[in-house]
Amino acid sequence: MMFNFQNFDEVFFFDSDACYDAALCDTIVANRKQLEGLLIDNVLKDGGIKRPAKYYPPKNNADMRALHKAIIESTFPDQAKVSVLYYILLHFDASTGGRVISTAFEESAFLPKKYQITMKGLLHFDQREFKEALEYLTHPSIIPEYTEHTLENLVKYGVECSRTEGKEDLTLALTYYHSLQPVLKTLSAVEHLFSAIARTSVTEAFYFCRGQPEHMQRHSFEMLISVVLQNSTPETIADRGIELINLPFSKEEESWFEEYLLRGGGHGLRKAKDIVILRHIATGKFEESLEVKTANTRTVNGLNWNTLANGVEYGLGPRLDTNTMSTLADAAVAEATNTNNDDHQTSIQDGDNKFQKAISAWRTIDLTSLIPSLDNTASEIVQYQRDSTVQRKDLAQKTKDFRKLDDAGKLAEVKGLLKAYQTFIDLLTNHSKSTNSAFLQVYSSLSEAPDPYPLLEASVDSLLLSEDTLPKVTQENEHLQKSVSKLTSQLEETEARLETERSARRTLEEGLDTKVKEVETSWAAVLEEKKDNWEAKEKLLEDKVETQDRLLTEIKASYEVTQRLGQADGDENDAGRGHVTSAELEMVNSDLERTSVRLAEVEARNEQLLVELAQSASQVPSQPALNLEDDPGYMRLRSENSSLLRKVDAARVEKDARKRELDSKMRALERETALLKDERDALKSKVQKWSDYEDIKQELEVLKSIEFSTGDDDELDLPESAANVTDGKVENGSSGRPKGDTLEQLLLARNKKLSDELTILRVSHQDLQNRLQAMQEELSKTNGELERAQHLNATLENDLANVQQETANAYPSGVSVAGTYVSRYPQSSANVIGGRKGRISPTSSIISGFDPRSASLGTTSLEALRSGEPVGGGSGILPMITAQRDRFKKRNVQLENELSETHRTVSSLRQEIASLQKDNLNLYEKTRYVSTYNRGAPTASSASSYASNPNPSTVQMSSSTSSGLALDRYRSAYESNISPFAAFRGRESARAYKRMSLPERVVFSITRMVLATRSSRNLFAGYCVALHVLVFFSLYYTMTGTATAAAGPLAAKVAGEASKAGKDTDWHQEGFSGKGS
Repeated sequence: MMFNFQNFDEVFFFDSDACYDAALCDTIVANRKQLEGLLIDNVLKDGGIKRPAKYYPPKNNADMRALHKAIIESTFPDQAKVSVLYYILLHFDASTGGRVISTAFEESAFLPKKYQITMKGLLHFDQREFKEALEYLTHPSIIPEYTEHTLENLVKYGVECSRTEGKEDLTLALTYYHSLQPVLKTLSAVEHLFSAIARTSVTEAFYFCRGQPEHMQRHSFEMLISVVLQNSTPETIADRGIELINLPFSKEEESWFEEYLLRGGGHGLRKAKDIVILRHIATGKFEESLEVKTANTRTVNGLNWNTLANGVEYGLGPRLDTNTMSTLADAAVAEATNTNNDDHQTSIQDGDNKFQKAISAWRTIDLTSLIPSLDNTASEIVQYQRDSTVQRKDLAQKTKDFRKLDDAGKLAEVKGLLKAYQTFIDLLTNHSKSTNSAFLQVYSSLSEAPDPYPLLEASVDSLLLSEDTLPKVTQENEHLQKSVSKLTSQLEETEARLETERSARRTLEEGLDTKVKEVETSWAAVLEEKKDNWEAKEKLLEDKVETQDRLLTEIKASYEVTQRLGQADGDENDAGRGHVTSAELEMVNSDLERTSVRLAEVEARNEQLLVELAQSASQVPSQPALNLEDDPGYMRLRSENSSLLRKVDAARVEKDARKRELDSKMRALERETALLKDERDALKSKVQKWSDYEDIKQELEVLKSIEFSTGDDDELDLPESAANVTDGKVENGSSGRPKGDTLEQLLLARNKKLSDELTILRVSHQDLQNRLQAMQEELSKTNGELERAQHLNATLENDLANVQQETANAYPSGVSVAGTYVSRYPQSSANVIGGRKGRISPTSSIISGFDPRSASLGTTSLEALRSGEPVGGGSGILPMITAQRDRFKKRNVQLENELSETHRTVSSLRQEIASLQKDNLNLYEKTRYVSTYNRGAPTASSASSYASNPNPSTVQMSSSTSSGLALDRYRSAYESNISPFAAFRGRESARAYKRMSLPERVVFSITRMVLATRSSRNLFAGYCVALHVLVFFSLYYTMTGTATAAAGPLAAKVAGEASKAGKDTDWHQEGFSGKGS
């Protein structure tokens, strides 16, 4: 009985009063609140159930029946309805401790595996068992749905793990996204995904932000900054902040960064200004870092933001004022060259506009959609070309045939030829229209687009320029980082000195006034020395500034000269000028560094000597401590220690970054390993499915050898060339062909052979046409001669008749052309005519056999004239011709009779020979059939021997009459009649028979034995009919006996009851009296 899911009792076969218990209902309601809606709610809404919470969860049996009814009446297809019912039944498996109920439902409803996986994934997700749910929801056999809702809840779950487990766990959300790569359509889902990526890796989130659409990039970038500053723990805020400030921002992103943290929505975030200061320091913008004022006064290891700002200001030194002056100078130069710059900016904007126009134009063209449409058009054009070629050949052939026809045939065929020409013209017109429309489509798309070559060339040039500039910028960045580290160490040393000086000052303030004065004097000398040093340094720096200004002026002048020169010369001179300028700058920088080092050494030596002098003069008791603080070795060790600590910190940061990178690579390798395993399993399954590859390949080789045999069939005269299948190897007439030939080679060889045969047939056809034309010309000539001969013969007979008439009229003894005697006129009239005419023509006398000199001898008898004897002693030519004609006629009739008799004899003999050959072939076939029982194995022959005797009904004459040659002739004729596909089918049947088991072979043999002959089939049918009749009669007799045995007691009982009520139940017919009854 077929399962009916619309029946409530069949679905809930285990309990007709089934419903969910109270604990399960409470859990489902709680999960619905936490997940902001279950996945099964979305499924029910898609089916037209508007309020899923009204039906699910069912708290009693009535609710369960209402839910079942709502599912059955929904707009789901039947398979989806069964899947939803399967989801409901999965909750009952917990009570059985296994999958008893759901498994029974799967087997009864024949639910496909992918629907089972989908419903199990939805159930685990709705139960907040996310790890188990992902195992089903990411299965490759199902189509992911409700991805936005799923991803949002996975991100929320990962964030909640920080409250329960103390650490965020966003691996499930990221695993789900990277496994399915879903297309997120809602902004909320995109924000949740980006939040998860940003909480995990700042760098990955940054590049994910760049991959977003243009209208989303700024929002994602600001969201990244907010996540780093707000959602980082105190242990990770430093590392994540450093990772953020070291990202390669573009100019636009740099402006977004400062705008958001200083003036935008992120200015109120904690550590907003701190991160801006760090970004400025990391990018070498020390002056701009001093402009940002932070309110954070926290001190860590004696260092706070004010100290850092003072250190930066101290490290810049006079460069701060110099930079300010250079900024003012640049502003003046910019104002002075405003006009030139406007032109340059205009040209740059024009270039940008060209790029923007080109991008918009090519975006409008949309090659991704244009190319497929052109592919379709190209395929249509190719099809049109093939059709036009075929029709052109057909039309050419029809035209040739039309030219060969006579006038009547041309009148009959001209309409069909005109219709063919019209069809061909319509095809050409459609082809032209399709080609023109395709061309106009492409032309309309490309006509407005600019040439991409100059733009691409400019892009390549800018890329090459950036590649040349990037190492220099990188080197400069490294140099600036080293400068920052050096300034940091100097800052630490300065702080240490400051602390030492403060302690010394407090010690000196506690001493005597004289010591204070001496110390003041000593420090005044130190300050005076420092002042002198700073003044000297200031003068030196002013000289250097003048030198730099001069160099800057020269560079600007050279740049203006370069701008005015041609582009070709400019490209060559830029490299040399850039090389000279960089060399000069390097020399100046090296001199500056050497001078700075020497000046620092001299200043340190002077300060040390002044301190020693002050210490010796003041005789302070704390001299050993001051000596220790001012010891250069101690300070050097201290600075080295600080640098080593920073190196350790940098190494730790690098190690953490390396660890994160290795973890990401490890996860990627694990995913790749899993994919490779899946591919390996899939390939194994495919290999198992393709286990019969060798058999199919062998069968294909057999078919190829049969269908595309390239052997010369005319040369296969030996019967040993027949194909035999022995031990799975195919040997046929084309076995000389290498077995490694491919199908293409076979097709080429077959095509070549057919082309050769076609050429031969064309040549023979042309010869036959030439011969036919010659014979037709000869026939026309012969017909003309025959007509002329007939005309001359008729003329001659008319002349003869006239001559005979004249002779008969002139002389009574004249004989007519037909040999009849003319006696119509009397003798007197004849004499009169003869006398009137006078002398008779000699020609007429010769033809008629009349001698005028013998006219007086009397008349000739009528029998003599009719027998053709000469009259009047003359020997005429007409009787001889007449006699010869009669003899020819008689001989022709005799020959025609003999020829017809010979034809009848030859046709009868041919029929007898054909019947004898057919009988011999049948006998040979029966002999072969009988011989198979002796050999014990059937033989297969190849169809390639067909060429030895293509017409088996013809008579084959042979000089040899031995039995061996006769058998060979009959074998060849027999094998030529066998189809190669029939032979192949026989071999396949034999191979299938060998694969059968013993019981199958017995059944197959019995079936073949029964169906072999007509008598066996009739006997088997009679046996079946007799068996059925016997069974029917047996059943009939059995049922009859049983009914008789049961009817005896029943009949006796009925008779007794009838005898008791016999008087009351007698029947009386109406209208009769009691007597009559």
